[in-house]
Amino acid sequence: MTARPRIGHSRPRIGGLDVARALALFGIMGNHLMGSDTTASWFIVRIMADFHAVAFAVLIGAGAQLEYEAAKRRNDTSWLPVLIRAGFLIVLGLAVGWWATRIAVILVTLGLLTLVCRAIVPARTSIVAAILALFVIVGPLLTAANVAYDWGRPLYSPDFFDVVRPAAYISLMVADPYPFVAWVTYGVVGIMYVRLVVNAQRRYLAVAGGAIIGAAIALGVDLLTRDRATLFTDRLLTWEAYSGSYVNIISSALIVVAGVALCSWAVENARGIAGKALTVLAGVGQLTLTWYVVHIFASDRMIGFLENLEPHLAYLDIGVWAIQIALVCLLSPLYLANFRIGPLEVVPRWISQRIAPTRRDSHPRSGRGVPPEAPSRG
Repeated sequence: MTARPRIGHSRPRIGGLDVARALALFGIMGNHLMGSDTTASWFIVRIMADFHAVAFAVLIGAGAQLEYEAAKRRNDTSWLPVLIRAGFLIVLGLAVGWWATRIAVILVTLGLLTLVCRAIVPARTSIVAAILALFVIVGPLLTAANVAYDWGRPLYSPDFFDVVRPAAYISLMVADPYPFVAWVTYGVVGIMYVRLVVNAQRRYLAVAGGAIIGAAIALGVDLLTRDRATLFTDRLLTWEAYSGSYVNIISSALIVVAGVALCSWAVENARGIAGKALTVLAGVGQLTLTWYVVHIFASDRMIGFLENLEPHLAYLDIGVWAIQIALVCLLSPLYLANFRIGPLEVVPRWISQRIAPTRRDSHPRSGRGVPPEAPSRG
C-alpha cells in the first residue's frame, strides 16, 4: 500500500512534496545559523549551496499547479484566494524584512512568484515549456548584465521602505542573491514537474537519476570554461549559488528535482520507523511558513553571536541548528493533532472565506493539492 503521510486533520496531501519542504526548511535554518569559522560549518553550507532556497521556489510552482487542478475540480478557479495569499506573503515579507537585520528574507519574492505561477498554470504544457525556455535563456543574460553594468544592488531583506524605492524593484528582478527572473524559472520547473512526473507515471528514481546526470553536465561546463571566462561570461556560466547564471539555474533546478523525486519515492515505499519519520517530516512541511517566521524571530539576533564564537564554543552553531530541528519535529505533530493547518498558513484562507465564502473546506477529501504558500531561504 502506498504510504502517503497525513497528520492530524489535514486534508490529503502529496507527502513527498511536504517532506521536501521540511528538508528545505532545515537547510534554510542551517544556512542562517552556520556562522562560526569551522570546517564543519563551511562544509555544511557548501553542501547545501542554494538548493534549499531553490526547492521552495520549485515547490511554489508545484503547489500552484496542484491547487489549480483542485480548483478546477471544485469548478472554482477564482483569482481571489491567490491574490490574498500572495498579498499576505508580500506584506508578511516586508514586515519580517523590516525586523531582520542579519537574515535575508525572501517572502516578498515568493508572494510575487505565487502570482506568476498562477498566471501560467492554465496554459497548455507546450506553452509552459516555451515560457520555461524563455526564462532559462533570458534570465542569466539579465543577471550577468546586472553584474557588468551595476543596475541593481543585492536586496537581501526587502522592507516597507523599499516599496517607494525604484532601485529596489530593479534589484528584486535581476540582482543576487534572489533575482526574480531566475526564480520564475524555478517556479515553472515546479509546474512541469507536477505535469510530467506527479501526474504521469511517477518514475521517481529514473527522474532523479536523469536530473543528477544533467546537473553534473551543467557543472562540468563551468569547470571547462572557467580559465577562459571574462567577467560577463563567468557570470553566465559560474556554478556560484544564487548567481542566476546558466549553470547555477540549470544545475540547482535539476538537483532539486532529483531531491523532490527521491522524497516522493521514499514516501511511497517507506515502512516501519522510516515511514514514521517521513510522516513527522511531512507534518513539518505543512507548517513551513509558520516555522520559517518563528525561526527568523528566534535566530536573527543571535547570528552575530554565532559568527564570533570563542574556540571552546566553536560548534555551538551546529548545536543550535540541531535543537531547532528537534523542536520543529517534536512540536509539529502535537500541533497538527489538534489543528488542521498552521497559524500563519490559515490567515489568507481565513481572509478569503470572510470576503467570499466558498465550499472549499466542505469537502476535505476532494482535493489532493498542496497550498502553495511556503517560505524559502530568506
